[in-house]
Amino acid sequence: MGSPVPPAEIRLQELAEQFREVFENPSHIVYSHDLEGNLTSLNEAGERLTGYTRVEALGLNIRDIMAPESRSLVQAMVEAKLSGVSETSYEVQVVTKAGELLTLD
Repeated sequence: MGSPVPPAEIRLQELAEQFREVFENPSHIVYSHDLEGNLTSLNEAGERLTGYTRVEALGLNIRDIMAPESRSLVQAMVEAKLSGVSETSYEVQVVTKAGELLTLD
């Protein structure tokens, strides 16, 4: 008989599952990027709406998919987040794999 799983490990597994559900289930795009703007994750809705697969997206920088008129706003919002502003809400346009503009808010 194996040793019992520690409560902290069980809680970590529960939190990981909750994160997966929050990340994968929305009908809107959920993504993350590093400080240089390289995409580090994209959910299923992001794949569907942008036309990029996760593998393709992970090879992109946020500047690669932002419409030119949205780039300065995105940069300002990233800087605001890094300076401690906890909530940022804005509308930007991205260019899908097919070359179409998609508005995100």
